[in-house]
Amino acid sequence: MSEDRRDDDRTHLDEDATRAVGENAGETGANGADDELKLPGYRVIQKLGSGGMGQVFLAQQYEPVERQVAIKLIQKRIRSATSEVRFLVERQAMAQMNHPAIAQIFEAGTNPDGYPYFAMEYVPGQTLTEFCTRHRLGLRERLELFVRICQGVSHAHQKGLVHRDLKPGNILVTRVDDEPRPKIIDFGIAVTESSASERRHQGTAGTPHYMSPELFDENIGIDMRADVYSLGVILCELITDCRPYPSRLFEKTDTRIIREQLAKLYPPPAPSQLLESDAADIARAAERRGTTPRRLVHQLTGDLDAITLKAIAHDREQRYASVPELADDIRRYLDRQPVRAVDGGRGYFARRFVQRNALTVTAATLVAVSLAAGLTLAIRGMTEAREQQQIAEARSAELERMVDFQQSMLGDLQPRELGQSFVKRLREQHAQSFAHNADEETIEAGIEAFELAVGQINPTDLAQDLLDEFMMQRAIDNIKTDFADEPRLQAELFETVRDIYFNAGMVDNALPLAERVVELRLEALGPAATGTLEARRQYYRMLSRQADYEAARVQLDAILDNLDPDDPDQVGVRHAAWDSLANHLVRTGENERALEIAQENIERAEEELGPHHADTVRAINTLGYVHALSGRIEQSLPHFRTAVERARGHFEPYEDSYYSAQLNVGAALSYLGRSEEALEVQREVYDILAGHYGRRHDSTLKVMNNIAVTLMDLDRFDEATAMMRDILRLTREAWGPHSPLTLSSMQNLADLYLRTDRPQQALEQMEPVVVWRERLFGEDHGDVLSARYLAATAALDANQPEKALAHLQPALDIRREQLDPDDPTLLETLRLAADIHRQAGDVQAETAHRQEEVNQLINGDADPGADSLESAIRLVELYKNLGEPERIEPLAQDIEGWLEDGGPKLDELRKRFGRVTVTESAPE
Repeated sequence: MSEDRRDDDRTHLDEDATRAVGENAGETGANGADDELKLPGYRVIQKLGSGGMGQVFLAQQYEPVERQVAIKLIQKRIRSATSEVRFLVERQAMAQMNHPAIAQIFEAGTNPDGYPYFAMEYVPGQTLTEFCTRHRLGLRERLELFVRICQGVSHAHQKGLVHRDLKPGNILVTRVDDEPRPKIIDFGIAVTESSASERRHQGTAGTPHYMSPELFDENIGIDMRADVYSLGVILCELITDCRPYPSRLFEKTDTRIIREQLAKLYPPPAPSQLLESDAADIARAAERRGTTPRRLVHQLTGDLDAITLKAIAHDREQRYASVPELADDIRRYLDRQPVRAVDGGRGYFARRFVQRNALTVTAATLVAVSLAAGLTLAIRGMTEAREQQQIAEARSAELERMVDFQQSMLGDLQPRELGQSFVKRLREQHAQSFAHNADEETIEAGIEAFELAVGQINPTDLAQDLLDEFMMQRAIDNIKTDFADEPRLQAELFETVRDIYFNAGMVDNALPLAERVVELRLEALGPAATGTLEARRQYYRMLSRQADYEAARVQLDAILDNLDPDDPDQVGVRHAAWDSLANHLVRTGENERALEIAQENIERAEEELGPHHADTVRAINTLGYVHALSGRIEQSLPHFRTAVERARGHFEPYEDSYYSAQLNVGAALSYLGRSEEALEVQREVYDILAGHYGRRHDSTLKVMNNIAVTLMDLDRFDEATAMMRDILRLTREAWGPHSPLTLSSMQNLADLYLRTDRPQQALEQMEPVVVWRERLFGEDHGDVLSARYLAATAALDANQPEKALAHLQPALDIRREQLDPDDPTLLETLRLAADIHRQAGDVQAETAHRQEEVNQLINGDADPGADSLESAIRLVELYKNLGEPERIEPLAQDIEGWLEDGGPKLDELRKRFGRVTVTESAPE
């Protein structure tokens, strides 16, 4: 191995780490560091280090708890808008995560000088390679440690974050219960997955030795496979002490040259080849792993070579699709199972079978030998084999009984009942806490105070928190370990936990389990089995609930492609899949096709299942939903009401068949202006859902939002504001601060603030919505454009035209490209731009935007609404003021024609137009 490829901690040491990085790290002096940090409640013990963005201090925290923490404070000398954003992004990224392999953040804020900081878990460990070398970890221990690292990275990916700077220096290792435990740190350049257009705004960052080829090209988007590549390089170091590519390759500053060189040198030598090139290096590497050079090369050759090369493939399409896939192949290697990185034939799988089942295969060989020795020995061998099979079958039956028992225990968990029972016990204990000689007045006052406090608690929410912390997470860990060799049984148990999470509205917790169940079903049953299709259907539901429509469609297509139309066991899956297809089509804009599918589904369901079956009721409800999302609200209402009547008396009120249809009735009534009727229906549904599922369940949150909107329509703004704030708090707690549902709640609250003349508060709500929707969906997504429009409106109302234009201009540019010239959405965007320029005093720009709107109306088929006519009349005023009478006459003729066709509702505009064409008034 060339010295150029040798692993050296100096090439990747993280000076931002949460541990001391050098012998002189603490020489700054605690007093001077205290003056620099200036944080009440903390005393600096020593300065740990400084990096490109922050300084890190080891400190003693005194309140509210005593503990040692690492405090990261932005560097004063490099503070800028960009560095502060990076610092805050890291802080937010780490705050989202809760995993034993990721350093935990405890507190965040700004110090008295206004510099942002965060206090996090202090990890008194060593860097990954330093720890492995110092403790002479064997190959197996290193790989088990690597799997734990992968689990931490996977957790970050589940939160939507790509680390981008994974390297040994950003992974600290300590011993816990005599086992190595990794901690991933420094999320300073972590990002969400991004498109190519977003990528150009992010720039190139990271440590070149560990960066995937696409990270050197700002025109390529980023996804989680960038971290897969970095982990592949780390894996290579762990097993060989060297990296795949020579260090000199990364000395160039031109990223284009590095990218070209990586392509030219691909594929790099496999790990076993790296070691074989230098006898001294292989001897040193073997000694560090407690083995011999020959054995080490033998261990690396084949599977580990293939796994490493697949992880660092130049084309990311050839890499592992996810970190769990990489970790799973490492586990398979450790368990002597065939790895997916090896495209092996029968011989490879046979060798792996022999290695994994060495004793069994040896016994089989002996049986074959016994045939030559005599028939008696052969019969004895067959008898013993049959006895072993019976033992295995008995063990399987025993496991199935245990699974049935555990499923019944977990599946019967009712958060609502548990929460109510908990509060009841609290009430009983509180009543018994009064002294026996307490007077009646004291007791009544105490009980009143207690009831007031308890009245603010939702028992279901409380039970959900307790169940997750003290039961569900422990159950998951036990299922992983106790049923590792029983994929079918493991899948059944994971399904139970998945459904508990999902039914409790805890979708983030349910998603990884749903994905794992699909993997286990595929492995055990194959793609066309009913169990596999049902697992995919549940995964599809959860992805759709999270608005990940692209990933959801992958699961739905896999279901539709593998359905058996003649299999009676697949009746439920078939109807659910067809219904999901109609829903998916209308959500993604294919309205007419969605309507066609929805109508066909009702006919099939009524014929096959009858009028009151849950799938039939759902199909009717879906037809109404398709009409509603296509803009045909009047046509949707009868279908929603039919679904309610079909469900009434056949289902419990809290069952989806009833409440979802009733919820849609309320939404349609509200949209049609029948607000009092809508409010009555919505409150009935809210009482049902909040009582049964808790207030954090997404269905409960949706009906709460509908109630708030209806209250706004009734001008009951105080009640609406209180409910909107409550919704936002609950969505943040249940779904995280940047989930699509939370961002929608923030936008709804901002809209309420605008309607109640609080534009500055609306703007403060909308600005983070714009930022995070762009990160989640890309700059041209419809939700991003609507957020920009509302933010611009808020800024305009707050008399901040420059900020308003900064929000609106990107939306206007994209809508010009996406929409037809006379599309009402484009016209209202042009009109808002004109209003902003008017406030800014830019007459030329205002005139240009209003003329563009008028031109679109003249050349298009749409009839102008009152707002467009008002804008056109304003344009006449502008031309008068600019002294361009020749442009007024043709414009006035168009306006007269539009006003004549408008009916009595345009009388006020006719009067205004008459005044404008008579007088020479200047623009308002």
